[in-house]
Amino acid sequence: MIPLSTNFAERHIHFGAYGSVQVYIFDPYAIALSKLDRGNESDLQDIVFLAQRHYIDLDALEQMLTSANPRANEYDLDPKQMSKNLETVRQMLNA
Repeated sequence: MIPLSTNFAERHIHFGAYGSVQVYIFDPYAIALSKLDRGNESDLQDIVFLAQRHYIDLDALEQMLTSANPRANEYDLDPKQMSKNLETVRQMLNA
């Protein structure tokens, strides 16, 4: 789990309608933060996908990571490793 920002509900993405069911993708920044924490190759590729399609901005993601740092212990997050993983994502995008 990760700490959610106060405006996470504003960032959901409408995916489509299937009959009477409306499908939304949860806050892409929350998804990216959790993937930064896990940090395996497929998670980092998922973040690249979100960034390439403009669902997230890496600078904004970095700001959210910084704002989550004070509560990292509550959520068993490793902010230093998450920052390293974010740098790896930046390198992947620039490759």
